[in-house]
Amino acid sequence: MSSTVAARRRPRPSVRLPAAVVNVGAPLVVAAIVLGLWQSGTIHRALDLREFAVPYPADIVSSFVDNLGHLLGLAGETFRPALIGLLIAEALGFAAAGLLLLLPRAAGRWAMTAGAAVQTLPSLATAALISFWVDSALLFKITVVVVMVAPSMLVYAFRGFTSAPADALELMDSYSASRWQVWWNVQVPHAVPYVFTQARYAMIIMLAAVVISEVVETSDGLGYELQVSFSLFDTAYAWASVLMLALLGVAAYTVVGLVERFFFGWASRQHRS
Repeated sequence: MSSTVAARRRPRPSVRLPAAVVNVGAPLVVAAIVLGLWQSGTIHRALDLREFAVPYPADIVSSFVDNLGHLLGLAGETFRPALIGLLIAEALGFAAAGLLLLLPRAAGRWAMTAGAAVQTLPSLATAALISFWVDSALLFKITVVVVMVAPSMLVYAFRGFTSAPADALELMDSYSASRWQVWWNVQVPHAVPYVFTQARYAMIIMLAAVVISEVVETSDGLGYELQVSFSLFDTAYAWASVLMLALLGVAAYTVVGLVERFFFGWASRQHRS
């Protein structure tokens, strides 16, 4: 009898879904619910929205499919300078963070503060100022991306370099390792997780920077197309351009995550431990 009661009171093992299912499935479910409410007109009625201002998802997808070839061409005009500017910004920020290690620690703290301050500048105002000095449309886009992305790489890379444990640095010192050997063998590996964290953030910032520059000054790319479409009240096509930008951002973010997972997985495991 007692064994039967104990068996009844024994808690059932909880069922846990794999993390990948939760991380991917939950956003998809939420997106499906929002799209369903949007397409049914519930969101329009609740927020008193007009169809010409916020088209239905079916109209946006239809415009996206009808203009896919043109949107892909515009996406190339937007993504090329974004990628070039990103690579330059990441290289400059990483190199500047490495050079700061040669300076007194107070200089590093000052540079970190300056880098954080630059990131708080209004993007639109920054692009407008740069437009006074740069005439080439391509160079203008690249410059805006560099100015908006490089400071964050400086901050994250420097944090990564200075996160190396003291015992590892002392061990290298006991072997009379050069400053270059300490940097390459100890500080760079510890900076890799920080670099990839910044890279994910930079994927979104670079696209925002290019779109802002296209709205401010240039006459090509998805940003310019957005501006023209809204001025002509072709909102379905404008939202299709936004959809293309979103897909570019998701694709770039995903590529960074895959590169980290398959080529630098050791760094993430080391950082978590």
